[in-house]
Amino acid sequence: MVADALAPGLPVAQAIGRLGNWFNQELYGKPLEAFWAVQIDPAHRVAGYSEYAAFHPTFLYEALWNLGVALLVWGADRKAKFGAGRAFAVYVALYGIGRFWIEGLRIDPAQTFAGLRLNQWMSVVVIVAAVIYLLRVRGTRQVFVLDGETRVPVAWDSGRAKAAGYAGGRLPKGSELTEPEVSEPVKAEPDEVAEDSKAGGPDGT
Repeated sequence: MVADALAPGLPVAQAIGRLGNWFNQELYGKPLEAFWAVQIDPAHRVAGYSEYAAFHPTFLYEALWNLGVALLVWGADRKAKFGAGRAFAVYVALYGIGRFWIEGLRIDPAQTFAGLRLNQWMSVVVIVAAVIYLLRVRGTRQVFVLDGETRVPVAWDSGRAKAAGYAGGRLPKGSELTEPEVSEPVKAEPDEVAEDSKAGGPDGT
């Protein structure tokens, strides 16, 4: 449940973090002649590319990709009501696809194997793992209801969820889970107890 809740927010945080690459003029891509190319100062150019001034803004690509991933995961989760970590797996798969593409554009020094950068191989691994997880794991969204004073998870569309006030897997805005009301047993008045004692024995005879 926690992983699924984090899934839409993580790519947004990653997108914001990429702004630091722009300020630091780092982790850019191959030379590019286009209006969206980023200008890099000579002091920050990768060795062997000093004659070029404009490059692929790969940090911008990744920021936009991550925002798109966040929107897709959020929309898909609202429609499919993911559970059991499946929303997080969708995020991992989509992020891995974008990272594989963007890593192929970068020119900063990195370890390579069989013509691919190490981070590209890692992207392949996480994409495959996420797809396998989505194919093998089944589950739907769960929500918390109160059982006495204990919060217990139940299916989002179960009767207990609806009884607790959930609508479409969500609590209405401004509402909170409350403990179920328990009716207290009615206590007999002292006078009634005395009359019952006079009327008969403990068994009422």
